Amino acid sequence: MHKLLILFLIFPTAVSSGQQKIKEYVLHNAVPISTISPDSTNYDDLSAIGNSIGNAQIVMLGEQDHGDAATFLAKTRLIKYLHEKKGFNVLAFESDFFGLNNGWGTFYKTNSQIATFLKNNILSLWAYCDACNDLFYNYIPLTQKSDVPINVTGFDNQTVYSYSRNHLVEKLDSVFHELELPITRETDYQSRVLSQLETLVTKFGYQRPANDFFYTCGNTLKIIKEQVKNKLPSENFWSVVIDNLIVYNDEELYLNKKDKWQVETIRDKQMALNLKWIIQTKYPNQQIIVWAANNHIANYSDKKYTSMRHFLTSDTSLSDKMYSIGFTSYNGEGGRLWEKKFTIGKPKANSFESWMNNSFEYAFVDFTAFNKAFPKSNEEFDMRGWRYWTSKKQWNRIFDGIFFIQEMYPCKDNKTAAYIGLQQVGLKE
Repeated sequence: MHKLLILFLIFPTAVSSGQQKIKEYVLHNAVPISTISPDSTNYDDLSAIGNSIGNAQIVMLGEQDHGDAATFLAKTRLIKYLHEKKGFNVLAFESDFFGLNNGWGTFYKTNSQIATFLKNNILSLWAYCDACNDLFYNYIPLTQKSDVPINVTGFDNQTVYSYSRNHLVEKLDSVFHELELPITRETDYQSRVLSQLETLVTKFGYQRPANDFFYTCGNTLKIIKEQVKNKLPSENFWSVVIDNLIVYNDEELYLNKKDKWQVETIRDKQMALNLKWIIQTKYPNQQIIVWAANNHIANYSDKKYTSMRHFLTSDTSLSDKMYSIGFTSYNGEGGRLWEKKFTIGKPKANSFESWMNNSFEYAFVDFTAFNKAFPKSNEEFDMRGWRYWTSKKQWNRIFDGIFFIQEMYPCKDNKTAAYIGLQQVGLKE
């Protein structure tokens, strides 16, 4: 109540100002953040974010694009704050569900082992970005020596990274035989069934199979699913792994139809189920940080696309436990690793980005107080929510808060540095 009283006192004319309510709120409630440097351990400036998060069990950290170095630094500092001051100890990435969940517990947590595992099983756009070095190769390993280590997990159904390519089919074969599935007794089980699974998992980076393959593989996976249903509960890890393969195969079919947003919706729905499994089955009652793109952590649905967060919000047992922070920027340079860089132009006039005080290099705005004060407001405003594109939406309903960065800049390739570091500790590629 105290927070809402402050909200009304600081802009008393806002209640009757029509379409200016959200602008006035942002102008009066944007909180400056002093730095995004992960080395800064004085977290006083992050207290506004901590207060906004409150008792949320799941905090989602977005990004405009997968090349935003400034955002990755900010997220690293937020992760340190959430871990050290708020008790969050699980870090879930938009990366390989099978590899990160099955593989994380298979090795001794030395610095070099962790570095190798993360480099090979998290999206390379992060793993080889210099702005992620401190998080992946310093902080996560450091916490393993503490009483409360950070556990790394993943929720992307695209099970195509190193650990999955090397181990998934072999482990599935073992599970199928242990469950005595009828399909294992078919004469062409190895040459057909296992071969199809191997092609699906290892095809990434290689020549795409013909479209007929995905129809055939899809039928095989459905047979496996039916046989597994009689042996394992739906929340069993291996049941979920098979669901992921089915959906991944379906994505490839839709890609052929060039229906990008349908593919994204299929993927987001499965990622929501994966994250729900992480929250409720693997790490129940633990506090979880989610690292993903803005669109996945947005509470958003239209005729073309429905986000992961929106699917999760439909579960009332989870809807009040989440807090999502979208990221946006005023200008600068964009572009992913190994892609051409480009200039991010200044934002549109009267957009969220233009409302930010010129003196704010970084800032945070919490929307929850506004939404409670004006529950019937349907005001839309311009903001760069997806990539660097400006669009007019009810962004205050889509994200719980926004982290503003005045000047964006892209990652630099740390591949050489990472290789040098691994060589120094005696590892070979």
